[in-house]
Amino acid sequence: MSWAIAKIGDVCEVVSGATPKTTNPSYWEGDVPWVTPKDLSELASKVLLDTPRKITGADLNSCSARMLPADSVLFSSRVPIGLVAINAIPVCTNQGFKSMVPREGHIFSGYLFWWLTIHRDQLQNLGRGANFKEVSKQIVEDIQIPLSPNRSGLRRFWMRRTPCEPSAASPWPSSTGSCNRPFLSCLVILLPIRRDGPYGTGPMFIHSCAHLKP
Repeated sequence: MSWAIAKIGDVCEVVSGATPKTTNPSYWEGDVPWVTPKDLSELASKVLLDTPRKITGADLNSCSARMLPADSVLFSSRVPIGLVAINAIPVCTNQGFKSMVPREGHIFSGYLFWWLTIHRDQLQNLGRGANFKEVSKQIVEDIQIPLSPNRSGLRRFWMRRTPCEPSAASPWPSSTGSCNRPFLSCLVILLPIRRDGPYGTGPMFIHSCAHLKP
């Protein structure tokens, strides 16, 4: 069986974040975890367990912030573009995110996390804007991602290799957590190489994003 190609928007719900008014103290110091890209840059692992800032339930009604269920994939869409984490608790984010809620049975968060992490440099190049670069919700939804025909096997492989804790031998920067090199090597092997079609040879990402124009 061959790998399938799907748009992220078809296998995930892509959710934008928002920031409540900072001038209204009643919106802050609540019990709802509120994530910023800075929080992801300071993570020591791939899993977000808590946030330094929290908002109140009233905030969710005052702005377009939405609660994301646990096991979503948080993706920073503004500078710095491409920071990724999986939330272990329900959270909401500021406007610097285009987070992804995996659709049941289509994709799981662990695989999506590593695919986005591996392709961070290319994802940064998808940023648009004159004053500051940002990856729009539409661009994220249109990114095509390879899906393994053996998703249960890929999930079992992921579960055997996690949780990933910080280590000096990590191939990842501290902002994305860490994992051992054997895992990285195996995951790269698992990702297919497209050798046909109009985009020629090279990593699958070249095929995935070639349709997205500057």
